[in-house]
Amino acid sequence: MNVPPGKRSIPGLVIGGIGGKFLGMGRFNNRDQLISAPCGTVLVSVLCYLVSSEITFTSIQQGSDACRLICKIPMSMRSWQGELEITVTRRMRECKMEADTSIEGQIYDWGRSKSILQKLFEATMEGLNNI
Repeated sequence: MNVPPGKRSIPGLVIGGIGGKFLGMGRFNNRDQLISAPCGTVLVSVLCYLVSSEITFTSIQQGSDACRLICKIPMSMRSWQGELEITVTRRMRECKMEADTSIEGQIYDWGRSKSILQKLFEATMEGLNNI
C-alpha cells in the first residue's frame, strides 16, 4: 500500500502506539487554576464530574495540604487509554487545582486531552456555583 508523504498507515500507527509505550512516547497536557473556594468543596465538585463522565478514578493520595486523584481515561477512537491526575492544594483562603493528562504511546491525541481538561474545569466551576 502506498502511503502519501507525511501520512502514517494504520499498521504504522498501531506499531508506533505499541512501541511508543516501551519507548516512553506520550502526549501530556496540563492546566491549573486558583479557585476561591474551600478545597473540600472543590473536591466534591470534581468527584461529581468524574461520576458523570467516562473517566474513573483509580486511587487517591492525601497529604497535609493536598489531595491527588489518579484517574483512568478510557481508550477511544481518538486515543489510547491514558491517565488523568487531579491535584487540589490548599492555599491560604483559596485552593489551586491542577490537572495533568498523559496518553502513552501516542504523539498526538486529536485534542482529546485538551477537551477533557476543559470539561473538567468547566464542570468543577459550574458545580461550585450550584453548591
